Amino acid sequence: MNSKEAYLNHNGTLYVRSKAIVLKGIISESTLNNAQYYKRKGWNIIVDPEDKRRRLIEYDCLALKKYHQKITVEFGDPYTKTKEPILPLDAYSKKEIELAMARYNLVRQYRLVAETATGSKVEAKKEWVNLISLGLMLEKEFETIGGKISFKTMERWDKQMRDGSNTMDDLLPKKREVKVGNELEKHHKDTLKSLYCGQNQLKVSECIRLARKQWSLQGLPMVSEVRCRRYLTDWAHQNASMATFLRKGIKSMRDECLPYIERDENSLQFMDVLVADGHVLNFQIVNPLTGKLCRPTLIAWADMATRMPVGYEIMYTENTRSVLSAFRNACLNAARICGVEGGILPRAVYMDNGKSFKNKFFTAEADLENDLGGLFERLRPFGLEHIAFAKPYNARAKVIERVFKDFAEIERQLPTYIGTDIANKPASHKRNEVWHREQYQKYLDNHGKITLQGSYSIMKNWIEEYNERPSEGKYLKGKSPLQAAYIQIPELNLEQRTLAAEQFDYMLMHTKVSRLTRNGFNVGGVWYYNAAKFANIAKDDTEYIVKYDVLNPEQILVFHEDGTLWCKAGQWIGQNVHGMAALGSEADREKLQQANRAMSAIEREVLKAAKSGNLGLGETLELPEHAMETLPEPKKALAEKTSDDDFVTTQDGRKIKLKYF
Repeated sequence: MNSKEAYLNHNGTLYVRSKAIVLKGIISESTLNNAQYYKRKGWNIIVDPEDKRRRLIEYDCLALKKYHQKITVEFGDPYTKTKEPILPLDAYSKKEIELAMARYNLVRQYRLVAETATGSKVEAKKEWVNLISLGLMLEKEFETIGGKISFKTMERWDKQMRDGSNTMDDLLPKKREVKVGNELEKHHKDTLKSLYCGQNQLKVSECIRLARKQWSLQGLPMVSEVRCRRYLTDWAHQNASMATFLRKGIKSMRDECLPYIERDENSLQFMDVLVADGHVLNFQIVNPLTGKLCRPTLIAWADMATRMPVGYEIMYTENTRSVLSAFRNACLNAARICGVEGGILPRAVYMDNGKSFKNKFFTAEADLENDLGGLFERLRPFGLEHIAFAKPYNARAKVIERVFKDFAEIERQLPTYIGTDIANKPASHKRNEVWHREQYQKYLDNHGKITLQGSYSIMKNWIEEYNERPSEGKYLKGKSPLQAAYIQIPELNLEQRTLAAEQFDYMLMHTKVSRLTRNGFNVGGVWYYNAAKFANIAKDDTEYIVKYDVLNPEQILVFHEDGTLWCKAGQWIGQNVHGMAALGSEADREKLQQANRAMSAIEREVLKAAKSGNLGLGETLELPEHAMETLPEPKKALAEKTSDDDFVTTQDGRKIKLKYF
């Protein structure tokens, strides 16, 4: 039926365009213009309210009935209802299909009751409906349809099936297939998609407004806002991964749309894998070098199987020294938990991709240029099997990130908390909050500021509490990290990965190949010297193996090329001497005097051996191993009165001067 060509509805009445039926030869134009004729026949002709130049004839007027057949042949019957197409099952939800199946089963039983009834079929049907309503029969189907049923409803469903194909499809909800965007042409769709997929992440309403402006300037046909919104939201739903990548980037696409790898919690045991990462803490402590507040960095190593933080270090910045110290503490703490003396190495380490972790100190491989390799390469013979690094911007792969997220709980309880992001800053750190800032400063003046020792104490107490806290996650399943470790420890074979404390410290020392110079060996910009061994040795191309500990830089160990220990060397006193000691502090002048005495002693012993005539014997000089004498403490701009109670000794033997808040 071409209703747009011939049929028009006005106030519920159906009209035919007079021009359309004249062109088809159904009525002549002279008959139509004979007003006396069509008034006498009862024709109802009106002027089209939308176009005053055309006339409309009422379709149902009696005088036109003889023309109905011709009009229907040309334009179709306006009262004929087209049968709606049957949609495929995938267009219906699971709940809708279950509802239709329940109705179908009820109708089949309903018909069976009528066929087997001996008396009145109507009474048998009504009695059967009452039994269903009482829940005595077909309970599942009755519950599916909502717990309500009546005789009229069953008759209606029965008629629907008889009038249709007599299948379950006849009882499916009547749905009309909606064609989204059928009025949009290709240039309309391309404009909407290009605006929506921009990295500025425009909203749908903004994309539609900009698109309509562009179409207006280009003289293109306009499309309604509803059509645009339906098309754009449907396209974004069907192309979520691509749209997310174009709008937010590859990281958001991975985190929000793409599948992820799920680890098997039963494939790992305690101390199989240690995971490490750094985290800038969300509270401030006092930097003793400047006296100002700064945000410290937490370096932590956590066991992947039990999610237990086993080693940590807090420093002002993330560096190699803090990573090594935290690793050492993790191995020693793991041995203490297992009841073993010394330290336990993990089978594998999984670290962040940052420069403090991924550098030659840890990861250098043994090759022609570097025969000794990095720390982890040297630990391989003692049980370390594998080294892995997380992909950049892939935090979900590191279980240690969960520990950092949970630590925000204690950060929010501290007075120097600064917030996890810009939106969640405390009021004292926001603009124009004068009163809150004054209260914050008054609190710090009365109670003091958090120091490095204070942050250590906070971290220690929280980790002990965290390791005993039960977790309902899918990995621990109601157990605490410590409980999970204790369950696995009896089954572990730790003999090959256990090192004595002294051997463990020795293995953690870094190794380099160096040549002896006049000032000894240079390690990390510091000169190390042994007067008794170095003063009389030729300074040639002979290479020595030097071992040093970045955590204890006071001395180094020097080995011959065959691996035998030669000597120890301490820091050379004659380095970093004040350019004009007379203008410096008392410590600067004392250091210059010590350097002069050391040089004079070395020179005196060499001359003594030469003048004695004992030539060519290659004997070592009778000089003590060089050791720097104690120097007076220089005056500091921020000097404070201290006592023995102001110092704390960490697990690796360091003494730290701190002040509790």
